[in-house]
Amino acid sequence: MGETVTFKIGSVTANESADWQEGAGQQVDLTASAPFMPWGRVTLDGENVLTGTLVSAWYAGVKYAEQGSTWVGGQSQYALEVPHDNLATPDKEG
Repeated sequence: MGETVTFKIGSVTANESADWQEGAGQQVDLTASAPFMPWGRVTLDGENVLTGTLVSAWYAGVKYAEQGSTWVGGQSQYALEVPHDNLATPDKEG
């Protein structure tokens, strides 16, 4: 048995993988889910936060994304990229 081959659809890792075998052919239907990308204004006690204040996304006690806030149009803003969960593995990736 050969090495595991992984695939990407654009910049998103596909849920499927395959075992490379010299001279063999195999149909591998690919699926993937784009990440969740929330964004918006961020305040603390009704006030804008300082640029660089960390904003994070959590699920079941696990942090999946973190990014510092920015200053846009006179407001503190955040934008996160929360990875999707690869259903082909038992691990929780996002």
